[in-house]
Order: sequence, then structure tokens, then C-alpha cells
Amino acid sequence: AALLLLLPFFARLYSERNLMMQEAALIGRIHEKLPEEEGTILELLYDTEITKTDIQAGREVLLKHGYTAEGLPILIERLSAKGESIVLFLAAAAVVAVLFFFLVKLKGEFRAERHEAEEEKRRLEKELSEIPELRLKNRRLGEFVENIAHQIKTPLSRVMTSVEILSDSLPEDKRDRTAECMNHLMDVRKLVDRVLEIGRMEAGEVLFHAEPFSLKELSEELIAEQAADARPVLKTTPESGSFLYRGSAEWIREALANLLDNISRYASSGSGADVSDPPLLALEEMPEAYRITLRDYGPGFSEEDLPYLFDRFYRTKDMKKGHVGLGLNLVRLIIEGHKGRITAENHPDGGAQVTVLLPRYSLMK
Repeated sequence: AALLLLLPFFARLYSERNLMMQEAALIGRIHEKLPEEEGTILELLYDTEITKTDIQAGREVLLKHGYTAEGLPILIERLSAKGESIVLFLAAAAVVAVLFFFLVKLKGEFRAERHEAEEEKRRLEKELSEIPELRLKNRRLGEFVENIAHQIKTPLSRVMTSVEILSDSLPEDKRDRTAECMNHLMDVRKLVDRVLEIGRMEAGEVLFHAEPFSLKELSEELIAEQAADARPVLKTTPESGSFLYRGSAEWIREALANLLDNISRYASSGSGADVSDPPLLALEEMPEAYRITLRDYGPGFSEEDLPYLFDRFYRTKDMKKGHVGLGLNLVRLIIEGHKGRITAENHPDGGAQVTVLLPRYSLMK
């Protein structure tokens, strides 16, 4: 494209150079043939303005001497230096050759890109065709898990009742084992309840009632329930804000408790982190939403785990034994059920960070 744009410039430059050579040849011939009148002729040529009348008179002289309209190119060729036409032809040929080379190259790149686009299109079409089947499998899997959870809940309750009765009948010094069994059974019951909660949320059977409560007071209560060595520092902006929110206090409490549990469990000294730095829970009042930020000063999230942290049954490599990956999935469903949004990332200064945005007015109607 650049060569094409420069071609008229080179053509004009060639034309002007040709005219200058013609003028030089004309002056040389005047000097040779009419030396006495040379000054007068040059003065007429260069010190006076050339008019259309002069041009017409010159054409008539040329025609008078036999240079017809068809013969004028012959005159120009005779007056021009030899080899100029060849140089111009070679330059034009070089431009055409370069353009042809680039066009061939662009054609090859276009074919390669079109082939890649067609391959991507076929891949996407295949994935789209598989979506209905995957949705059906996912729904059936969810129903299967929920059915299993329902089937487990009844016998589990009976076992817990039996263990409790058995514990009452045992001597005081032998109740430790039954208490340990009861704790394990309680963990299993919490897991079953969580599976059922997730199933009901995904099926749209859970209604989040709008009730006023303070996010600040709720956060203080949850922090107080944490172990002394794992309690986050609460930071509010503004400090005197009430952080009054309308939503389901029970479910928001469940979501924040899960997040705090994850922060306190996995917060540890990482690269450049100070062991004395406690996790941070920050509440920020924005014009249209409340922003809740939880951050620790540990090693942070793995880059390969970040896209899947809130997926059901996803377990990170560092996750401790006994966790099946339902907590963060439940948190996401609760926040999205309140028309909010949750994201996870690694803080630029180190450590993991989870951010929750809760619209202030979405549930007030």
C-alpha cells in the first residue's frame, strides 16, 4: 500500500526531471546555433510568464514542422535522456513484484486463519451440540445426590439418637468414645444438609426473605465465634456506618461463616507474609452496593484453582482431608440468590482475597 501511494510521487519526479533535461538540451542548442541571440531568447523563456497563447503558438510550430498529435510522443522521446523509460519500467516492475509477493503471502495467511476459524467453529458446534446432554447428565447427577442425601438423613438421625441413648447409659469415664462418634455423625449430618440446601437452591425452591439487619453487627458476631488466634480484623468504611442491609440474615450468615472458616483454615505464613498478620474482613459502603472483602496473608490461591473455586465438589490440592468442596459452592449460590456477585483473586501484595458485592436495594421491593 505504501509503494502504491509513493508511485505517483515517483512518476511526477521522473516527469519533472525529464522536463529539466529537455530545457537543458534546448538551452544548449540555442547557445550552439544562435549564440548572438541567446540572451534575448533566454530572457523571453524565463523572465516572462508563459501564457496559453504561447503554448498554442508552440503547438502550431511543431505541427508546421511535421510533428502531428500522434508524433508528439516521438519528439518527447527524442528530447529525453536514453534509459529513463527503462528505469521507470524496471521500478514499476519491482513495485508490482513486491505487491504480488505480499498478496501471495497474505493469501496464505488468510487461508491458514480461515482454516483455524473453521476448526474452531466445528469445535464450538460440537460443544454446543453436547450441552443439552451434559445438562441432562448434570441434572440427573444432582437428583441422584439429593436422593442419596434424603435416604441417608433418616437412618442417620436414628443412629444419632441411638448413640445419644447409649451414651446416657454408659459410665462417665466411657462416654468419650460415644461423644467422638456423635461429633463425626454431626459432621455427616451437616454435609447431608448442605447437599440438600444446594439442591433446593439450584432448583429454585429456596426463597430469600428480605429483612433488615446490620452487616457490621453480623460480622462482629461471626468474628467473635472464631478461635482467638484466627479472628480477622474488622475494618469498616466509613467507620461509623450502620451497614443496614435487607436480605435473608440466616443465609448471609451462612455464607460469611463459610468464608471466614475458609480464611481461618487456610491462612498461613507464605512468601513474604508475617505470621502475626491476622486475616482482614473489610466492609465498604458504596452508592449502590455493600462490598465485603476477606483477605489473608498466606500463600494465596493456585492459578489453576482460581477458575473453579466456587464449583460444586471442587477440591484444591491443599484442601485438608474431610472436605468435599461444597462450602464455597453454597456461598456462591447464596450471594447470587441475593442478586450479588462473588469473586476470588490473589492480592497484589500477597495472600488470598475474596470479594462479595451485595446490592443495597435489590431485595427491598
